[in-house]
Amino acid sequence: MFKKSIILLLIVFSVVFLIPLPGFTSTPVSVTINEVPLSFDVPPTIIKGRTLVPLRAIFEAFGATMVWDGETRTVTATKGQQTIILTIDSKEASKNQQKIYLDVPATIIKGRTLVPTRFIAESLGAVVDWDGTTRTVKITKEGVSPPVGEQVEVLRSVVTSVVDGDTIKVNINGTSETIRIIGVDTPETVHPSKPVELFGPEASAFAKNHLENKQVWLELDVDERCRFGRLLAYVWIYKPV
Repeated sequence: MFKKSIILLLIVFSVVFLIPLPGFTSTPVSVTINEVPLSFDVPPTIIKGRTLVPLRAIFEAFGATMVWDGETRTVTATKGQQTIILTIDSKEASKNQQKIYLDVPATIIKGRTLVPTRFIAESLGAVVDWDGTTRTVKITKEGVSPPVGEQVEVLRSVVTSVVDGDTIKVNINGTSETIRIIGVDTPETVHPSKPVELFGPEASAFAKNHLENKQVWLELDVDERCRFGRLLAYVWIYKPV
C-alpha cells in the first residue's frame, strides 16, 4: 500500500511539472522588425495572449533612450517627442503623460525586464502584425519603402510645393515634376476655366500642411502620365526611423 502511494505521488508530481503555468506557452516565438529577426538573451514570452520581449532589445531596436529607476521599478523610454513609462507588475502605463491600461504588465523573467511588444512598438509609431503560422510578431517601422508590385517604379523625392488638394510639385533628382495623386480627387482651386469650388481651399490647405517640403515615396502608375503630362503616383510620406 505504501509503495502504491509513492508511485501515485510521483505520477502526480510528473503531471504537475509537465503542465505549463496558466497564461504561459513554451512554444518559441520570434520577433522581426522590417523583416529582420531580433535576437534576445531571454526569449519572448506569451502571457495571457500578449507577447512580451526584453525591454532593452526592443528599445534599442527603435533607437529609444531608456532610464531605469530601481527604487520605483519604473522604466522610462524616450524617442523624439514620445515618452513611455512602465512600472513592473503594474497594468497602468503612460504615453506622453496620458494613462494607458495594459492587458499584461511589464514583468521580470530570469532577471530581465520584459515589456508588451505591441504597446511599445505602436507607441513608437510602428505597425504590429501576428503570424500565427510561424508564431512571429512582425513589426514594421516607418521610414521603409511602401509595398509595391513588380511592374511599378518607386521614387523618393521632396515636395517643393502644393498646387491644390490632389496635385503637388516634387523634385526628382534635380528635375521638377508635377504629380497627380492617385486615389485623391479634391474640389478645384486653380482650374483655368472653372471657379474655385466649395471646400477646395480647405483641401489645398490640408495637402500643404501635410506634404509641403516633406520627403515622400512615389509609386508610379502603370500608365505613367495623365493627358496633361503630369506623373500619376501614389504618395507616401517618408518618416526616418
